[in-house]
Amino acid sequence: MLAYGVPAIGFFENKNIYTGSSGDFRFRIAPDEEGLTVSVWLGKFCYEKSEMLDEAKFDKTEEGLETTVEWVLSKQQSMESEDTPDEQKGMI
Repeated sequence: MLAYGVPAIGFFENKNIYTGSSGDFRFRIAPDEEGLTVSVWLGKFCYEKSEMLDEAKFDKTEEGLETTVEWVLSKQQSMESEDTPDEQKGMI
């Protein structure tokens, strides 16, 4: 199992969608004919009721799934650092 409990590639090969969250950070990994589409957003609402902050496509392979999870982790880190007040970053 990968970070966030993301299941193995077989889960996505069977056309299942996976969503996860950490605090207000949310993500969705959905398979399609071309590969995996991953979307990220902030907030308490579901995918259908939210504005996506970023999306990307990756290959529907084990390597593509690992890259997908790395991308999600990097987006979470960048969004959390943007959301942190300057005094908590040590900038003031």
